[in-house]
Amino acid sequence: MITNCKFCEKEIPTDKVGRDYNCSACNIYCIIYSRSASKLVDDNAVPIKLAESETLKVGNYYLCYLVQYKDASVVETKETEKRILTSFALEELTHDTALHWGNKLKTYVLFQ
Repeated sequence: MITNCKFCEKEIPTDKVGRDYNCSACNIYCIIYSRSASKLVDDNAVPIKLAESETLKVGNYYLCYLVQYKDASVVETKETEKRILTSFALEELTHDTALHWGNKLKTYVLFQ
C-alpha cells in the first residue's frame, strides 16, 4: 500500500482514504485504488488496497501510470480532446521518477 505522496512525500491518511486520493499538499499527485481488490483481506481481516493508477497533474498535462500494466503515458488535454504525447514502460513510480516527470510537466506547461 502506498503511504506517502510520490511527489511531495506528505503522508497519506490511508485509513481514511476511499477509492481516490488527491494530495492536498502539492495538488499534483493522485492515486486510484482498485475496486475489485477491496474485497481482498489480509491475515487480520483488514481490506487490502491495491493501486490501480497513479497520476501526476500539472496544468493540462498528465503522467498516467497504470500500476498493473507497468505502463505510463504523458497526456495533454485541451477542453474536450485528449492527446497521448508518449507512452513508455515504467517499472515503478518512485519519488525520484515523480519529481523528474512533475518538473518535466511543468516545463510543458511553461512552453505551451
